[in-house]
Amino acid sequence: MIYDIIICSRRKLLADAGKIAAVFMANFTAYSCSNLSEKKTDPATESTVSGGNCSANGTSAAISANHGHVLTVTSGEVNALAQITYDITGTSGHFHDVTITAAQFTTLQSNQGIQITSSFNGHVHIVTVNCL
Repeated sequence: MIYDIIICSRRKLLADAGKIAAVFMANFTAYSCSNLSEKKTDPATESTVSGGNCSANGTSAAISANHGHVLTVTSGEVNALAQITYDITGTSGHFHDVTITAAQFTTLQSNQGIQITSSFNGHVHIVTVNCL
């Protein structure tokens, strides 16, 4: 009889522990991701600006809630005026890409900044591209 109580209690304990672990991991992930954007200034609030010279100097890129993503757009790419999809993975350990259309390259050629949204991989990033 005591053996049956112990086995039943052990099963319940293991089942409850699994539920607790799942809740903990969900909250830990949400907390970790939310803190990523708190550690750095969020470029999603950064606005596009005019000025610089994209055709001569290329661009700078700011990525919202960034945790290792990188985007480099050269002056040659701006001048080609052809749509390009960039892999912005960088050191983040997970994939996102962004596409700059020919029309957006025309905007960059006129030294106006643009904002684009990355592909979805559990979350997205807003990428602000301005001329250097």
